[in-house]
Amino acid sequence: MDSDGGGETLTVNGTVRDPGGAPIAGARLDVWQTASNGLYDVQDPDQPSMNMRGVFTADDDGSYSFVTVRPSAYPIPGDGPVGELLRAAGRHNCDPGTSTS
Repeated sequence: MDSDGGGETLTVNGTVRDPGGAPIAGARLDVWQTASNGLYDVQDPDQPSMNMRGVFTADDDGSYSFVTVRPSAYPIPGDGPVGELLRAAGRHNCDPGTSTS
């Protein structure tokens, strides 16, 4: 998935399961992540189309695996309705990979 040439290589793997725990054969995973500058390709006209995105299909046993780079941290916009929702929920505007300290 890495078209911007930077970052630590990372292998992501797992199993897609239904609510009862049974694997889902052929499940489609549509994966998006930001480039090293913290922006998605649709936010940054300097990135190639589909940069840091991929569509993967789980195997018959529901398993999947793909290679990418470790995602960079980025803030969620804290203004407007999203900011109001975050404040009401007592949440910060950083993605899960971002430290608040």
